[in-house]
Amino acid sequence: VIEGTAEAGSTVELFNGDTSLGTATADANGSFSITTGELADDDYSLTVTATDAAGNTSSASTALALTIDTAEPDAPVITTTTDLTNDTTPTIEGTAEAGSTVELFSVDTSLGTAIADGNGDFSITSSQLADNDYTLTVKATDAAGNESAASSSLALTIDTTAPSTPVITTTTPLTNINTPVIEGTAEAGSTVTLFSGDISLGTATADGNGD
Repeated sequence: VIEGTAEAGSTVELFNGDTSLGTATADANGSFSITTGELADDDYSLTVTATDAAGNTSSASTALALTIDTAEPDAPVITTTTDLTNDTTPTIEGTAEAGSTVELFSVDTSLGTAIADGNGDFSITSSQLADNDYTLTVKATDAAGNESAASSSLALTIDTTAPSTPVITTTTPLTNINTPVIEGTAEAGSTVTLFSGDISLGTATADGNGD
């Protein structure tokens, strides 16, 4: 819809170059509104002329540059690969159409937005998340308002709960081995660090049984 002002009662004709796209009659206040026929995606240079009741036609108006863009952007891509974190406001990075607005979702809940830079890179810091498992996706909306399909999802677990205190099961109080093996139990999969006072002596990963 192209709107403007002209001589009250005049017939206003809308052009793209020399091609007529529609007409309307300016109302008593001189206002007009012209709805074009369907236009293909392209760049247009639109002008209007006004013809009064006596048949006199004005010169063309100043041109309006208009781009029709109905194509949705390509689906953005999440490049973050972290699937487990204790950060309750994780930062999700990826790529999308340059200049598009990228929105981060957990299913249907919006967690934040960012503008993809000139290279198409974006970084979104999520709103606060509780400990849970999340399925995250992003969508991109271009300057014309076209929305992309959702990206492939990222499965992310937020876990801020400290593991239970590990237990040393080794009972030997005296040894002639200067690289003793210390055994015990801890949360399965956790990284266990051995200390003497504040000095770290080594690390290991607890197996599936917590050993």
